[in-house]
Amino acid sequence: MLARRELIRKLTAAPLLSLLPASLSNFGQNNLPVPVSALKISLNAYSFNEPLTKGKINLEGLLDFCAEQNFD
Repeated sequence: MLARRELIRKLTAAPLLSLLPASLSNFGQNNLPVPVSALKISLNAYSFNEPLTKGKINLEGLLDFCAEQNFD
C-alpha cells in the first residue's frame, strides 16, 4: 500500500504527464525556417575564463580576438 505522500505526489504528476505527448506532437510544426542571414555567431566570454584569470589575456585582447573572428 502506498504511503499518503507518495500517492499524492504520483497523482499530481499524472495530469502533467498526460500533457507531454500532446505538446511534443506539435513540436517543429508550423514553424517558419530561420534564414541563415538572421543567425549571428557570438562568443561566450566564459570560454576565456582561465586565460583572463591567469593574466594570459586581458579584456582588450578578448575583444581583439572577437574582431579578428568577425563577431559582432
